[in-house]
Amino acid sequence: MALYLGIELSEGQLRVVRLRGQYRKLAIEAIYRLPREPGPDGITMAAQAIRASLPQTPDGVFVAVQGSDVSLRPLSLPKALLRRGPKVLAAELDGQIPFEIDSAVMDAQVVRDGEVSELIAAATRVERVRAVIDAFKAADLEPREVGVMPLALGELSSAFVELNSADPILLLHAYEGRADVCVIANGRTQFARTITGQNTPAVRERSVRQSLGAHLASGGSSVVTAYLFGEDGHLFQEAVEKASGLDVTAVRMYPPAGTVALAPEVNPEELRLVPTALALAMRGVSKASRIDLRKGPLELKGNTTILRERAPMLAMLAGAVMLTWVGATAARYYASASERDRLTSALALVTQEVFEERITDPQQAIAKARGTGEMLQDPLPPADAFDVIGTISSKIPEGTRNHDITQLEVSDERVQVQGIAATVQDRDSIVEALKTYECFPTVTPGRTQANPGDGRQQYTLDVEFRCPGRASSARRPGAAAATTAGNNTGSSSGAGGSSGSN
Repeated sequence: MALYLGIELSEGQLRVVRLRGQYRKLAIEAIYRLPREPGPDGITMAAQAIRASLPQTPDGVFVAVQGSDVSLRPLSLPKALLRRGPKVLAAELDGQIPFEIDSAVMDAQVVRDGEVSELIAAATRVERVRAVIDAFKAADLEPREVGVMPLALGELSSAFVELNSADPILLLHAYEGRADVCVIANGRTQFARTITGQNTPAVRERSVRQSLGAHLASGGSSVVTAYLFGEDGHLFQEAVEKASGLDVTAVRMYPPAGTVALAPEVNPEELRLVPTALALAMRGVSKASRIDLRKGPLELKGNTTILRERAPMLAMLAGAVMLTWVGATAARYYASASERDRLTSALALVTQEVFEERITDPQQAIAKARGTGEMLQDPLPPADAFDVIGTISSKIPEGTRNHDITQLEVSDERVQVQGIAATVQDRDSIVEALKTYECFPTVTPGRTQANPGDGRQQYTLDVEFRCPGRASSARRPGAAAATTAGNNTGSSSGAGGSSGSN
């Protein structure tokens, strides 16, 4: 079971949600709101108090800094440029932010897709984010991601079903005289900003009206519902009603219906006081695109909590691989054993037939086949069909013209040749030449007849095929046998070899 912390960081408080993730089940175990002293030391002291109350080391800590500490800018980029990554973003923001781009850390998220994508970009100084990371790291709560509070507020759609509407919804989190304003549609942030100095009704109404106007100017639609969160959320009800034109039923002071369970010791009323912390804690299970300022020199490396979080899944995958390997190995073993048994049975049948004795040991069968004092006969034939073809080609006398071999059959100790020669004398010269080959002791010519159409002579030859010094192939099973037929016209040249017709 994974444990996630979502921490929103304001001037005077750390607001924390402790979320427990199980298989298809999420539960909020605790909500903390701790006052803190100014500066990094105040963050560390408050974070240490939180760490001391945790039942285990968290599997993921997600922090957000205030929107007033970050420069938020709308951007429009073609898709082709958007794929090129941080360099394009840096080039677009250069000159638009109130500090040098080389000293900044930045990220962006898509607001609306299209051929030209609309984005919200966030940039702040590296030193500011590093100070926050180091402060939490000193309390053994190193954050995996650092978000921006007004943008992270829009990620509440992952926790509340009602916020996944296609119609624009206004989320406003008011605290410590300021408010994070966010408009979402289809579960995606469309507009976000932080407004400060919200001390009077007139200022609050003007700030909300200007924020909604900026949203409409950026291509958004009018909001249909508003949710007010935070300790000062009730102070903005009238301002939101007047600025948006919504009636009192559409401006709500309670969290919408959610998919996250609450532990018995968690007060449901406190949930509306920590909306951004809840959205941050949901990052542990959500894969949605979001802004993370841990980029470049601040990028997280070698975080053991990520491995610990993924350990159950990795263990299951390793087990699945092991089971697959064991199954494949067993299958190969049984297949090999089955093949061995088949070959053993075949050996037994052959030895029973040949030796009238059933033998299943291959070595014993080999010894039996060789016999006492006998040499193992070479199983290869003395010559094969290719040897015969080469011999006939090389033995054709020089000067033979218009000669074709129409069929050649090699079977055991006999070779039959059918051909066409220009004259009977050419046939006779071929016969005499073939008799000079030691493996053709007898060459017997057959009858001849005129070849229709050109007057040449068709002939046949019956050749005895037996090489001296070798046992008769008739006594060996599997002697060579091959037949070839064709229309190979040629003339002899030099040492022989059929080629080209004239």
